[in-house]
Amino acid sequence: MVAHITTIAIMPELTEKYNPPKTTKDEQTFNVLGKVVASHLDRNPFLKVAEYDSGQSLHQLDTIFLEATPMDINATLELAEKFYPGFYETMVEPFLDRPELSREYVEKILQGKNIGLFTSHESLLDVVLTSLAFNIATSKQESVEFADLIRETELVVSRTILGLDVTNGDITVPAAEMVRCLGNLHFAFPDSNRIRKTDIDSKVISSNNLRMTRKLIERLRRAKSGGLTAIALPGTSDHPLFDLNGNLSQVVIQTVKEPTKKLAHKFDYALPVAVVMSGDKQCCIPGEITELPNIRDDNYDEFYVHEMMSRVAGTRQWATGVNTCYKLFDSRD
Repeated sequence: MVAHITTIAIMPELTEKYNPPKTTKDEQTFNVLGKVVASHLDRNPFLKVAEYDSGQSLHQLDTIFLEATPMDINATLELAEKFYPGFYETMVEPFLDRPELSREYVEKILQGKNIGLFTSHESLLDVVLTSLAFNIATSKQESVEFADLIRETELVVSRTILGLDVTNGDITVPAAEMVRCLGNLHFAFPDSNRIRKTDIDSKVISSNNLRMTRKLIERLRRAKSGGLTAIALPGTSDHPLFDLNGNLSQVVIQTVKEPTKKLAHKFDYALPVAVVMSGDKQCCIPGEITELPNIRDDNYDEFYVHEMMSRVAGTRQWATGVNTCYKLFDSRD
């Protein structure tokens, strides 16, 4: 009887109402990412910040992956042109001018090899549109089904894309649902200054990126053939510097962080591409498909990724005439 009375004594009064938190960690993180990505929206009238929906799986932290849903090649081209006018001339034609890349790529994936397509990071869409351009060129030149190439393409994209909707008249759909027609999506928290300045728990960020990386590597291991994985290696946007007259005087490509560098060496080959999607000297300049040293190999070169991004910076400078450098070391390291 005493025990029964004690149990009742420690329970809250029945008249007391439970007040759950006004927002969950999912919602808090989603709203913060929406504020971060809002600064990109002036470049594209089709994008807007989405409102949090607890019933939408894309808005939850558990979501780290979205499987590709390929469309017809012509419909995909039309979509790309809406988001980036001049897409075919600026990004597809440079790959068409390098047919040996598509030929070598198809040979490699039939051998079960995985190729990492690596870019710097200027905008939300640079890496996904670059991989799309390469897949379109490969489909046209090697008579490979476009849909098969898309299914074999893994895209590591910023988690901020989950906070965006695409609008066209009365139609509104999550941006990720549109982008998944370009490849399998893996959502990562970018290691950027803007993300670091937010109040998102570092444990949330590290947990997400670890799960995302494991999922990606698992897919690569289970694949019946090789494929393409596209990553903007620096993870954070290139840093433009302007002179007193407001003219662009220099671009700094940010440091590739250690976890991303280790991920890059999981691939068999690298295809670095210099991409500029804004300004009056837009370009897409693919490099060579080059074998990557494995971390476990005796000939492993820990600076290889940095050297590759330095070459990307040099190519960008040659193409645009704007002084461009790669930031080898991060002051926070």
